[in-house]
Amino acid sequence: MEKRDSPNSLCFIIKLLILDKLFFMRKYSVLFLFLMILQVGCQPQKQFHCYWNSASGNRLETVNDQGAILYQPADKFTVKVFNNAKNIDVVLATNSPATLQKIYNLGLSVWFDPNGKQRNMFGVNFPMPVASPFTNSEFATYLQRFDNLKLQQEFTDKFTIFETIDTRTQEHTNYNTLMNNNNVRVNITTSNQLLFKYRLTIPLGLIYDDIMPEKAVLSIGVTNVNEADKEYYSALSSKQVIQQNLDRLKVNNDKNRQELEEWWNNFILAPQR
Repeated sequence: MEKRDSPNSLCFIIKLLILDKLFFMRKYSVLFLFLMILQVGCQPQKQFHCYWNSASGNRLETVNDQGAILYQPADKFTVKVFNNAKNIDVVLATNSPATLQKIYNLGLSVWFDPNGKQRNMFGVNFPMPVASPFTNSEFATYLQRFDNLKLQQEFTDKFTIFETIDTRTQEHTNYNTLMNNNNVRVNITTSNQLLFKYRLTIPLGLIYDDIMPEKAVLSIGVTNVNEADKEYYSALSSKQVIQQNLDRLKVNNDKNRQELEEWWNNFILAPQR
């Protein structure tokens, strides 16, 4: 008499086939995902070309004439980068009060990597964070107190200290904007057209230890000096903490984040003309 498989044994075989199929699919799905990540990671980083600064000394004649090299939508920053044989100039501008509030509360940090690897090698911190952070409503009220001339004076009086950090030598140096003998120069301005314009001028010799390569690719990154961590919130009053928490719970949370969105880009230095 022919022996037949019981229904239970058939179900068992079917389950094995399904499990084997699922394992096969899972195995190759993971492999496919890994290859996709690898492909994205190997894609060449877009590079931007710096403008050549033909002006001598501390002048930057073309800063208003040239269009932005790139735009950072998260914090509404326009970015221009100039260089000549001696210096590099980074110009950031925004009309966003929310971005300016993040800079007030947590400072602004610009980093350079002469190797084009987007690592923190040499940084300049300016403006430094204010002692008492503002909530959204407090900062809106604060800005309403000033016209352009008074806000410019507020910038000049409030932000006088900046610092440079060289992670290669572990050097950390503080400067005062009122001193004219600084190799590194920082400046912030306001006008009818722009709420906040930041300009950093730095000697290329501080960034490049050795002779600068003929076709130099320089990484520039922007972030805050501090993070919105426990220490940051401990500086707030209980009322401010409640307000900040309410801000973060709003529907569009990106608009209420406390920190700048960190970004890096690579720039090809302009050849001498």
